[in-house]
Amino acid sequence: MLGLAYGGKDLIRGDDPATITLVTSPADAEVVVDGRPLTGQTSPFTVQGLAPEVAHQVEIRKDGYEPNHMTFSLLSGEVKALESIELKPLSSETGFALTSDPSGASVFVDGKKLDVKTPTRITDLEPGLHTIRLEHGDGYQPWQTQIALASGQVIELPTAGLTPGGETGKRAVAAKRDDEPKKIARRDKRRSRRSSGASSSTRKRASKSSKKVARASSSRSSSARSTSGGQGTLRINSRPWSQVYVDGRLIGNTPQLNIKLSPGRHKVKLVNPDMGMTKRFRVKVQAGKATTKIVDLM
Repeated sequence: MLGLAYGGKDLIRGDDPATITLVTSPADAEVVVDGRPLTGQTSPFTVQGLAPEVAHQVEIRKDGYEPNHMTFSLLSGEVKALESIELKPLSSETGFALTSDPSGASVFVDGKKLDVKTPTRITDLEPGLHTIRLEHGDGYQPWQTQIALASGQVIELPTAGLTPGGETGKRAVAAKRDDEPKKIARRDKRRSRRSSGASSSTRKRASKSSKKVARASSSRSSSARSTSGGQGTLRINSRPWSQVYVDGRLIGNTPQLNIKLSPGRHKVKLVNPDMGMTKRFRVKVQAGKATTKIVDLM
């Protein structure tokens, strides 16, 4: 078996140089001792002619694996078996992690439906550009974005906010909004009943308070609906995907289908940090109308 012998008076003290043996997995890993690679060997490795009573460095490495380092010293004339080394493969996961609001959306990658629902983590994709789409029945509009993946990269995407669409979605949103004051009133009423030791006058005050809360909540809801009627909607998508900034505020990743803005001109910036792309422009939004922009960053 071949070995690596060290010569020179500065490396060997006395007449008894030492020897090590080393087992590695994979067997064809590269072994470097004190900066000098072993040649003509596979595991188990043998290194002869090492100076005793000094610190030695050994590095085990192979493409596709995490390198391993260790330090050791030897006695005069010692033959020492070092600890066996098993290299760990580098992470091969490539993909993305994604949640949605609401959850439970179907996930499509490059037009293919996956057997998963959000929230999900996909780690078996090929490096490169991919299109991701979410669908949540007829109650919400489809959501879509693009990502560029490097090998071994798993991107944590921002939560996908699904926009209500169709009659089913509109009814669900309206019912949730209109039921909020009723929920508050029912909750306060239950609390009032539990206070069995309260006086009659106390119960009356609690009831009046519940009604006031319900009226205030209903008023706020109506005010919000009235205010939103004076706004416009910006719908924006890009190829490839990008982060959307409006008037300096980060909105999220494309596509964005329901950005509520005041009427007038607004500054928009699209950024794809993975591919180093940026585009800036202005967009005019009209009250009560939707403005759509599809931008090619390439």
